[in-house]
Amino acid sequence: MIRRRDEDVAVVPIEVLREHQDGEEHDINRIIDERMANPSPGVPIEDVMRETLARGE
Repeated sequence: MIRRRDEDVAVVPIEVLREHQDGEEHDINRIIDERMANPSPGVPIEDVMRETLARGE
């Protein structure tokens, strides 16, 4: 069950939720790997998360 603002909004199989979570983790790890390969100063994790969430995939 997925809830938003204390209301049930969807019933989703656990496999779908796991796939979605795995996809998000993959995106975050890819961005981190790209940034770590860049010799310029680091990027705050907040920027990485904002970029990931903005992609909306």
